[in-house]
Amino acid sequence: MSREPLMALMVEEGGGDDYHLSEDDDFSRAPNDIDLFLVRVYNYFHSKGFACSIFSDLLNLLTMLFMILFATFLVTYVDYHLLSVTNDWATSISFSRKMNPAVAMFAVVFIAGWTYHLILFFSSLKSLWEIRQFYHKKLFIDEEELETIKWSEITDKIGKMKRWCRTKDFLSAEDICYRIMRKENYMIAMINKEILDLRIPIFHKQIHMTKIIEWCLTYTLFNFVFDKHQMIKPDIRDPLKKRDIVKRLQNSFKIIGLFGLILSPFVLVYILIWSFFKYTEEIKNARFSFLAKREWSPLTRWRFRNFNELPHLFQERLNKSYEPANTYLDQFHTSLLVTAAKTVKLIAGGILAVLFLISLWNEDVFLLSNFYGRSPVWITTIMGTIIAVCSSLIPGDYTNFEPGKYLEEVCKFTNYCPESWRTQPHKIKVRDEVLSLFPLQIMIFLWEMFSVIFAPLVIMFSLPKRSEQIINFFCEFSQEVPGTGFVCSYSCFNSVEKYTNEKYGAATTAPKALRSRHGKLEKSILTYKLNNPKWNPTQEAGAIVTNVGKFMTDIAVQNQGMSPSSSESLLQGASILGSDTVFIGPPPTELASSLSSSMMPSVHYSVPQSLIHHDPHASVFHAHQRYHHLKKK
Repeated sequence: MSREPLMALMVEEGGGDDYHLSEDDDFSRAPNDIDLFLVRVYNYFHSKGFACSIFSDLLNLLTMLFMILFATFLVTYVDYHLLSVTNDWATSISFSRKMNPAVAMFAVVFIAGWTYHLILFFSSLKSLWEIRQFYHKKLFIDEEELETIKWSEITDKIGKMKRWCRTKDFLSAEDICYRIMRKENYMIAMINKEILDLRIPIFHKQIHMTKIIEWCLTYTLFNFVFDKHQMIKPDIRDPLKKRDIVKRLQNSFKIIGLFGLILSPFVLVYILIWSFFKYTEEIKNARFSFLAKREWSPLTRWRFRNFNELPHLFQERLNKSYEPANTYLDQFHTSLLVTAAKTVKLIAGGILAVLFLISLWNEDVFLLSNFYGRSPVWITTIMGTIIAVCSSLIPGDYTNFEPGKYLEEVCKFTNYCPESWRTQPHKIKVRDEVLSLFPLQIMIFLWEMFSVIFAPLVIMFSLPKRSEQIINFFCEFSQEVPGTGFVCSYSCFNSVEKYTNEKYGAATTAPKALRSRHGKLEKSILTYKLNNPKWNPTQEAGAIVTNVGKFMTDIAVQNQGMSPSSSESLLQGASILGSDTVFIGPPPTELASSLSSSMMPSVHYSVPQSLIHHDPHASVFHAHQRYHHLKKK
């Protein structure tokens, strides 16, 4: 049974026998399916061990069963008319009432689904235990150490296991990453190159990636392209069979879309039940803060994700962007709306104050009296809710309007910085762009609910039109790595010379059709180097790392007004990139001085203040963004 944090790992779960190690404790025999085994090793690390994995899955099963049974009970066995008359639950509940046929059908389907997940849970115990034994007896990592150990330490231990892989004597950190993210890298690349058509039929301007679309797409596409050993099927790359392959992919999309359309009523009811149990308690206690929470949309997350960036590392990076993103959006307020909110808040506060005084004067009057059929308790709840909503619309008394400052922070952690964000952060157009990428959680939830209907239509009608482009992409952007098999070309950092762009720090520029958009490849190389300092890139990938590292070193050294901690942050980031190597490209001094004069002419420092950051990783990416903007000129 898959766990929520790891839904992005796109390896089909199977039985433990697919990668059975050995009957003894020596683990001397290599797994049959290395990809599946390594994904489960990673999932085990992410779930923090055997007990946490089991406990999490059991709680999920119990929660699902409770929602199904309790919802069925409320709909079938409670006489709400009698309850409204007698106010007595005991007399209003009758288990002799007959179940509605429609309710019975939904209950049977839900119980069947729950039983399927229960079977998956028990079938996964054997493989989970084998992974535990592998950690304990081969890697010598116990459950307690898993709470704090880094993934890089685990890959180092796996890399020292000789002849453990059937196709190579040793597995490097890159080999492990290639296998774990084999499918995800293709998805990141297709989103980046805009290969997929995710437009909703009829509403062609609406493009959304919901969890339902994501699951249908990955299930259909990757089961079609990859075999049971996670390798690309030979027919996919055979030009003589291309027309037949495209037709079969189109049919696969249509079948899955039709199947989703048939199941859509059941999925919709389940989402409604789940949301009822999740949000009712917060609404009852007037905690409406969840309505104001924002989240990067599923499509935006795929756009921000870098090649070979594992889920936990990506989430760590993205977590740092939430606070500046929210602060940036809080900079924009409509004066008329703020004035109205202050007025409504004042009125609601006055009513609440009177009710409070009444409760102090006579508690019985507060609890037992009514006002036009409503009790003071009900009015108190409503007034508290109104005050909470109005307060969220009113900015702080000492808030300065500095949108550029906070949007730069967002860019550092998301590695995403369009030209308009850099030059016009105060414009409403830019704010609206950020809003489209960073919507309210309630909007994401509503889109998920609506996608029960439109997701099958996207799968049935929009995606089949791009079947030929999808097959062409797998043919043109797949590269065979010895001992690993075919992987996405953009993820193979040791041979990227055919896909790079000088404007993002590379030594050469490839044709536009081959380059990744927005410097995704170059940013991914920097990300991978930051997360794996021991990695020694080849010359072409090394040029990107070297250029940015030397650029950071030079502007840190020549700057006279920067605080020691900020200078140290830049130098630390440059050190991780290995700035002692030869610089390839324009002299760093020329870059730094040009950057200073073109970006911040009013500042006497030789580096923009926006480059100052105490996080070396953030400093690296902001330096890379500045490098790119300068090279464009």
